[in-house]
Amino acid sequence: MIGFILFLYGLIVGSFINVGAYRIPKKRSIVSPGSCCPNCNEPIKFYDNIPLLSYLILRGKCRNCNEPISLRYPAVELISGLLFVATYMAIGFEFKLIPALVLVSLLLLVFLIDFDHQIIPNGLVIFGLVAGAIFLGLSFLFKGFPILETDFHPVLSALGSGIGGGLALIAIAFLGELMFKKEAMGGGDIKLAVVLGMFLGPYVFLSLFLSFFVGAFISVILMSGRLVKKGQQIAFGPFMAIAAVITIYFGPGILDWYLAFI
Repeated sequence: MIGFILFLYGLIVGSFINVGAYRIPKKRSIVSPGSCCPNCNEPIKFYDNIPLLSYLILRGKCRNCNEPISLRYPAVELISGLLFVATYMAIGFEFKLIPALVLVSLLLLVFLIDFDHQIIPNGLVIFGLVAGAIFLGLSFLFKGFPILETDFHPVLSALGSGIGGGLALIAIAFLGELMFKKEAMGGGDIKLAVVLGMFLGPYVFLSLFLSFFVGAFISVILMSGRLVKKGQQIAFGPFMAIAAVITIYFGPGILDWYLAFI
């Protein structure tokens, strides 16, 4: 039952993520005006804006102009719902589930915006830092932050890892620029690493490590399918987002496997 309720919440959050991914890069309010059809500009009625369900009822078309609705909208809602359930299964029903869901939602939004526009808006970074600070304050009352716990004090773990994550990407960006004679890492990626450090603690370093493997794997697939050209710049934020989610779900297990292997 808890999983089903979280799935429904995830669908709703996914709907807001769709709005944010479209409006935030345009510097438009995500609150008003209400959603409308991008083709006929007809305001969407509340009963036509029910996550996932309305798309199925309308058979993927606008009620007013019959223009096809992008499959991306229900796909993002469904992915968000599934991520909420998967996060609950990985974390359990305890306090740290809340910051985990906040982070996963933020990462999905970052993924979409950076994929589309190759930017990570400062507003999202600020939101992540403020949310992290709030959860860090609450950690004195409720155990469970950073999300992946270690033996370090929560404040040391969150702040130290946030700074460490940012410095790690700065160093990588500097070395990459020396080697390739061009910008190897955007400022948004570095700021996102700070946010990840606050939420993941020392596991941020595993997350950053995995992001390069994820990036290499996906880049090979994209180039093999000729979806991108060799040398074409690809946003790194989506790879960081995927790696961070993998770390939330499997980080401790991956680390245990590695330590046993060596």
